[in-house]
Amino acid sequence: KIYNNEMSSLVDDKKRKRMRRRSASDADNVTVTEQPFEEEQNKTKRRRTSKNSEQDATPKNQEVTPQETEEEGSVIVEAPAATLASSFTDDNLFLSLPIAKEIKQALTEMGLVNMTPVHKEIITQGILGKDVYGTGQIGVAKILSYLLPAANYVVKAQYKRRHATGAMIIAPTREVALQIHALAVELLQHTEQRATVVMVGETKISEISLIKTTPLLVATPGRLLDHLRHTEGYFVANLKYLVIDEADRIIHKGFEEDMKAILKLLPTTRQTMVFSSSQNKSVEGIVKLSLKEGPHKIHVEAPKVPSAEGKVQGYVVAESDTRFYLLLNFIKKHMNKKVVVVFSSHSATATYAELLAYVEIYVTAVHGKQEYRKRAQNMMSLLNAEQGVFFCAEDTLRGLELPKVDWMIQFDPIEDINDHVYRISRVKDNGASLIFLLPTELAFLETLKELKLTLKAYDFPKNKLGNMHLQIEKCVKKVHDLQLLVKQGYKAYLCAYNAHTQPEIFNPQKLQLLKVGKGFALEVPPKINFKDTKGEELHVTRFTVAGGFKGTAPGQPKKTDIRLIREGAPKPGRRGFGRYGRN
Repeated sequence: KIYNNEMSSLVDDKKRKRMRRRSASDADNVTVTEQPFEEEQNKTKRRRTSKNSEQDATPKNQEVTPQETEEEGSVIVEAPAATLASSFTDDNLFLSLPIAKEIKQALTEMGLVNMTPVHKEIITQGILGKDVYGTGQIGVAKILSYLLPAANYVVKAQYKRRHATGAMIIAPTREVALQIHALAVELLQHTEQRATVVMVGETKISEISLIKTTPLLVATPGRLLDHLRHTEGYFVANLKYLVIDEADRIIHKGFEEDMKAILKLLPTTRQTMVFSSSQNKSVEGIVKLSLKEGPHKIHVEAPKVPSAEGKVQGYVVAESDTRFYLLLNFIKKHMNKKVVVVFSSHSATATYAELLAYVEIYVTAVHGKQEYRKRAQNMMSLLNAEQGVFFCAEDTLRGLELPKVDWMIQFDPIEDINDHVYRISRVKDNGASLIFLLPTELAFLETLKELKLTLKAYDFPKNKLGNMHLQIEKCVKKVHDLQLLVKQGYKAYLCAYNAHTQPEIFNPQKLQLLKVGKGFALEVPPKINFKDTKGEELHVTRFTVAGGFKGTAPGQPKKTDIRLIREGAPKPGRRGFGRYGRN
């Protein structure tokens, strides 16, 4: 105790000596002029009154631009700026817009020169700071229309790392978010501002440091809500620009409640743009929560003459058990071209790509069953590669600006005719579009004729298919994991077929499911139960003769035939079921 007391007293003496030396040196070098507190207070009052008088002297119609103040620190406040309404010209050139010169340089390098009237209207309202509600078939080029004002805002506002998010864009899918992010990076390449993307699939830890320091954020609804609720230190007080792209598709994917929660967590003093191709009560609810009263409305009707008019629309009529092998033979002959094959479901896309890999035919697949990094890599390859074969789920292509391709092949039934028209328009002049149809689906050709497309029938000789199908069937039998994947693809194809919007043409009861299973390299298709378009439950039932039983139950399908049987239909007796048992 005595030792500790002596040591503490020595330390205190040394501290006192140091303080005396510092005070003495400061007194010798610096001359301090004391000011009374009243004079300092009067000076601050004068500064405030001068600022208020300057603000009052400015006209009311001037645009307000954000600038940083020393007092606020990490919060961006608004200060008056020159009006922008008179700076717009009548021409449709990007370079004539009142935007930052760095963005103009990026637009020149990207080869963008002219704007369409609709896109010019969106960009003009976005730069002026007004809310926009866009409906109808605006087109996929709207990405640039709302992204250009967002990039211009964060550049002119001079956002710093500590300001966090200033502009936010909510996309319906990961593919659309990746494409928006890629375009934002190009627009901001000559500036100090950066853009980032957050979505389900990437690790959340790696995103936390980015969203706290990046002014332009692209996100999907689920991951964005997760960060807003659980990421410590992430604030959105400086958010001034919000875009909700394809609001109807976001709601269709089940994110309506997430969007309502997101809008409640965001600041209300902001500019908002909402785009939706269709209108319903759910979309109107999101619009009321996000937009102010009296937004600028833009509606574009679907064009009467589609942009794909005059394009060659080829079609192939094939049975369910041979169409995949016809596609395989076609791909082997066009590996040096850029070919995009569209499927109706993610599982079917993954199944066919995996089946080709077992016979050493490698394609690039883009679907929702992949991991984030693999999916993003394949998506960038689809957008930038000059040649290759790409298997894509129809849902992943919706809303994307596709590059020019040599062949656009629709393998499964078309879900949305407008999306199909856009995909046909992306075919090169020396290329063609191809669609596979079953003999029971020929009525769909009348729909294609209404689009003023040039129909052309292709005939692939079946005797030149070879024995590739035998090799694939052997692989499915031997590899258990591949067999499970094939069954999932088979079920997904039937569910997508049953949910089609044109049941009078694509009727699941007309399918011969034994042949459909053969098309997936399955000898015996699995059972599947789902509901049809009328809400009635359907059962896939096998009827065959095996195990010594002969004949079939009266009034039931013939031998070795598999069909969809409605619930409530007369059930067959024990005779004819064989080893497969009851429903």
